[in-house]
Amino acid sequence: TADRDGGNLRKLTNYEVNSHYHWKNDREIMIYSGLPKWGVYFFDDETGQRQMLDNDMINEDDIHCFYAPDRSCFIGDGYWDKESYRSIFLYDFETRTGKRLLRIYSQPNTLVTDIRCDLHNRFNREGTVVSFDSWHNDRREILSFPFDKQMLLK
Repeated sequence: TADRDGGNLRKLTNYEVNSHYHWKNDREIMIYSGLPKWGVYFFDDETGQRQMLDNDMINEDDIHCFYAPDRSCFIGDGYWDKESYRSIFLYDFETRTGKRLLRIYSQPNTLVTDIRCDLHNRFNREGTVVSFDSWHNDRREILSFPFDKQMLLK
């Protein structure tokens, strides 16, 4: 990481593959990384301290992690399962639980890297809708569903 002017460079990991990151605030960043094993990690940009998420459901795939606007939870997408479905997961920091929010069919031809379609899940600014990319209707689309964390965690 670096300051806006490119100064104050900081190396958070020695691992070559760190991806799908999202800043929580000016100091904390969430990254999907492979150190010491693959999973979601939380880094303190100033101290370099890191902690791996302790939830096997969320850590099972290379996910695009995205905080809710209030930073109380995050969502992440997963790769294909054996039946060619992909999922969006929720992790809630207060309850320390993970939950599958969506499971959607993803055309097998999307396995070709040039045309595959990751879900790239994200919240709207209010945190009331989750949108995602899809290929399940034989064309790229952006789909959405309403989001209410309190209802989901009951």
